[in-house]
This record gives sequence, structure tokens and C-alpha cells, in this order.
Amino acid sequence: MRPRATLASVMTLILVASFASTGLGAHTQQEIYVPSYVYPCSGTAGCAWDVFKTGATLVIINPASGPGTASNADYVNLVNTVKAGSSTVKIVLGYVSTNYGNRDSALVLADIDKYYSFYNVDGIFLDEGSTDCTKTSVYKSYDTRVKSKAGLGYTVLNWGVYGPECYLTSTHIDNYVNFENTFAQYTSAYASAVPSWVNKYDSSRFWNILHTAPNNATAVTQAVGTAKTRNVGQVYITNDVLSNPFDTAPASALWTAQVNKAKSCT
Repeated sequence: MRPRATLASVMTLILVASFASTGLGAHTQQEIYVPSYVYPCSGTAGCAWDVFKTGATLVIINPASGPGTASNADYVNLVNTVKAGSSTVKIVLGYVSTNYGNRDSALVLADIDKYYSFYNVDGIFLDEGSTDCTKTSVYKSYDTRVKSKAGLGYTVLNWGVYGPECYLTSTHIDNYVNFENTFAQYTSAYASAVPSWVNKYDSSRFWNILHTAPNNATAVTQAVGTAKTRNVGQVYITNDVLSNPFDTAPASALWTAQVNKAKSCT
């Protein structure tokens, strides 16, 4: 078994936090993380994965609302090739539901093990994350299982909203989704929701996901800029809509706009 690369060394390598801020409003270079719930493809018209490889640092595979009961050859090939050549992708996570801390922990741990056995992922995206401080020990056990594996051992907890600081002080989870909702909500009412404790942490700890965006590159560029002021190191914006806003790539102009703004230090 090869030794597990440290998070710090890999993040330095891929520049995830090379311009990270330690306070709200600071200029920071960001990364594009993608909830890429799209079946594998390559070279076909409209292939979302071909888009993601031109700007995303992190992607997520979700073969069967989880790893499924056996490996899928198409996903095996995707994981083996998505980081190759000129691709910007450096991290592949597996999707695991936690049902807000209510799912049987044995099933969550089994899904984590399956992803590593079937797909040799770089970490796990823990969806439907609890914001209950009494459940931090449960999520700590998930993070510990991931970090016991070979490789990067990167973990993301998807709150979808601002959760409590207790998770950052009680676990070693690497990244938190503290917004997953519509573009309209992000650019209006959500501005007052940023808790003061967020400013204590590096921007690389936080990811914002916006869907139902207007097909307007200027508006998307401005929204990425707003994320910078909220101490957010990772973003994803799509014009795709519910019920599944993550089954296609964003419109070309919106993708280019967010990638370019994320790369900038303003």
C-alpha cells in the first residue's frame, strides 16, 4: 500500500490555497469544484466531462446514488483518465449520502470502502450533512475512515447552508459546502447569513454551489467575486435547474466566466 499523501503537499501542488485568504473581503484565487453527477463520456457532442476537464480542480462521481454494489467499467475508466493529459482535474471524490447524520453509519462506512475498492478515489463527498453538534463524532468517524485509506483522503461535508463551527473544531474534515441553492438567493437574501466565525478559517475550507443561474456571463463573474468577499475558496455556478441541476455542464459562456474569475486575484 502506497503511503497517503498529505493534504498540505497536494494542495500546494495544485495551488488550491496558494492565494487563499484568511479574512472576508481579501482578494483570493479560487478553484472550481464540480458536483459532476453526469454519466461518463468523452469526445461526444455536449459531453460535460470534456468541459469539466478544462477548468475544474475537483469532480465527484456518483454511479448509483453512491458506489453501487459492483464496479462500473465506465466509471473505472473515467477515474483512470479524467486527470490525464492537459486536464485541470486533480481530485476525484465519491458521493455518499449521510441523511443528515441519520443514515446507519455502517452503511456509510461500507460505501466509503466500496468507492476505494471499486474506483480508487481521492476522497469522499459526504452529502446531506448534519448541522447538529451532537453528531460531530459520527462525521469524525467517516473522515477518519477516508483518511485511513491510501492517497489524498480528502473529505467534503455538504451542509448546503452555514453550519456550526463545532465541526471545524471537532473533526478534520477538509472542506464544507456552506451554500447550495439558487443563484437568486445567493445574490440577494443570503448576504446577511455569513457568520462571523467563518473569517477565522482559510478560504480553502469553504465551497459555494449555485444553480439556476441566468445565462449571463457578467452576472456569473460578479457572483464569483461575491464568493471571494465571503471567504469562499471553491465555487461552482450552473444555469442547470432542479430537479437535478448537476446533470449537465454550465453554458459555455458561464463556464468560461467562472473559471477566469476564479483564477484572478481580484
